[in-house]
Amino acid sequence: MRPFGKVVYVLAYFSKISETFILREVMALRKMGVPVQVVALHRVHPGGLTPEEEACVREALFVPPLFLPNVLLANILAFFGAPRTYLRAFRQVMGMPHRSLYFTLRALYHFLAVGYIARVLLADQPVAHLHAHFASVQTEVAMGLSVMLGVPFSFMAHAKDIYVDANALREKMIAAKFVATCTDYNALHLRTLCPEIDPKRVSVVRCSVQSDRIAWTTPEVSHPPLILSVGRLVEKKGHSHLLEACRLLKGLGVPFRCRIIGDGPLRGRLSEEIARKNLSDCVTMEGGLPYAQVETFYRQATVFVLPSLVTENGDREGLPVVLMEALAFGVPVISTATSGIPELVVNEQTGLLVPPADAQALARAMVRLMRDEALRKRLSREGRRKVEAEFDLEKNVVHLMALLGRKAPSPATGLFIGQTGLSRRRFSTGVTIRDLGL
Repeated sequence: MRPFGKVVYVLAYFSKISETFILREVMALRKMGVPVQVVALHRVHPGGLTPEEEACVREALFVPPLFLPNVLLANILAFFGAPRTYLRAFRQVMGMPHRSLYFTLRALYHFLAVGYIARVLLADQPVAHLHAHFASVQTEVAMGLSVMLGVPFSFMAHAKDIYVDANALREKMIAAKFVATCTDYNALHLRTLCPEIDPKRVSVVRCSVQSDRIAWTTPEVSHPPLILSVGRLVEKKGHSHLLEACRLLKGLGVPFRCRIIGDGPLRGRLSEEIARKNLSDCVTMEGGLPYAQVETFYRQATVFVLPSLVTENGDREGLPVVLMEALAFGVPVISTATSGIPELVVNEQTGLLVPPADAQALARAMVRLMRDEALRKRLSREGRRKVEAEFDLEKNVVHLMALLGRKAPSPATGLFIGQTGLSRRRFSTGVTIRDLGL
């Protein structure tokens, strides 16, 4: 990597409420001295961001609608400025074996973003590396920019982008300097998919939480106990099975409240299911909420439940950040042995795992946790330790920096990576992660 060039993050959306972990990753890299420029195809206004987070979003480069005259003009100028390079970039993106006409047309449409972004970036500070989150159009744009700018690119693979919408994934892996992904489960899948590349080029970089900003507390049972679930309202999250488990609990006379936070295409169907199962008095759908409000629910929760599953079309989780958040707050979790979840939720050690799509097993686990105080406290303590050891943002950003060819700051800078324990950490300057605003 060029020592003084910046890293450009290529994203489809910035900053989606379900992808705030990317925003925090960018901010953590900047705090560690890595100049990062965010380029996004679409602007999203999630609300509830801190002033520093809002400033980071404002600084991003957002691509205008791709058929506007200024975008088309940028592509014309890019072509006549360096026709061979422009055509090589075009062949790089369009020459891949796209899965269907839809994916071909999608790549063609988004190639217009390549010419526009390249013109803007060439007029600014030199670029050293391009890094895309998700292996879809973001990576295709990064591939084209890599040729246009003459710099390497990498991408972070998550879940649906490699199991459902895996368009020309092998070719993207071969062209990338490295591929990162959030779980060992995903890494094995990617290495099997593309055995011709060195397995070391596929690295696990955990999606993480800022554990130092989260004060761990021993869980207390509210009356009635609060069951919390946070996640997009899509099939792979398993909300229908959570509602069926709630119906079973109500039928047994078990007192509880259930709050479901999130939004998505299944909201209407799930609302109808709540009414049909006569759960309106104990189950509430809160919609999508900013993190500050979600944090309040974590503080009140007795149990966190996310009964994830693999859908018929193969869609599945990567490793949900909400599970890390719940464990960091000290909320004992129940989930399923799906995809990379067991890498965080170790059954009977850091949480409870039940079979996917098994409402009866889920109901039994919920009752067990609500009634067993000693188990809740043990899982809470061990879950927090697991998050601190393996899913802390700062530690994983240091690993990402190494992949990007950057060295982490020395302890004297106040950004020191060390053992944590359950207490809040302080660095040699006396500054905490909260003080830094990460």
